[in-house]
Amino acid sequence: MPLNPKQVEEVNWWRNFFRSMGSEGFLNVRREDWEVTLRYLPEINAARGRGLDLGCGPLSILECSRIRGVVYAADALLDEYRKILPSENRRIQEGPEIRYFKSDGEGLPFRDGYFDWVLCRNVIDHTPNPAKMIAEIRRVLKPGKRLYFEVNFDQILGTAHYDLWNRDSVRNYFDGFRVAVERIQDKPEYRQQGFWAVLLNQKKTGWKSLFRNWFSG
Repeated sequence: MPLNPKQVEEVNWWRNFFRSMGSEGFLNVRREDWEVTLRYLPEINAARGRGLDLGCGPLSILECSRIRGVVYAADALLDEYRKILPSENRRIQEGPEIRYFKSDGEGLPFRDGYFDWVLCRNVIDHTPNPAKMIAEIRRVLKPGKRLYFEVNFDQILGTAHYDLWNRDSVRNYFDGFRVAVERIQDKPEYRQQGFWAVLLNQKKTGWKSLFRNWFSG
């Protein structure tokens, strides 16, 4: 299936980025991405068991981690990224065993409740069907377990993004999750804020009232 224009833009961004940075520069940036994740979601260091990095890009930032266990890393553009970074599983340090596979996140090949935790970082605004992706995350994540989540609240729509996200977007899409942690990263140079959260998968929830209290607090 041919890539749509936004996917082409995404692949070209990574290709140009890799050309300008080189292999070692690229790996250094992925290390920095992991450090930023730890700064705003330090709770992820406690992740145990079977994990999923949904929308991992050319190389999962969890390659830079010391998390133990097995991690499945998925991206819809993995075949294209392998042309840019042929050996995607570069063990930067002794971390989890990472198993890469191609998926857009809308039909994950796993049974219900397969994962102990999920990471979805800077991904949800890059998919045309966020509701389907979120429904799949909730399905494959065990009840009560954690989704480590990040999305940028942009002021202008980027060429590789499908929609602008804000607090209302999070509230409307993430019915069925409970907020355990939220943090804001100011990025004035990019005209955006990074929204970071730990969300708990709930079978039954008073999510609407919880979110109203959370956003008004």
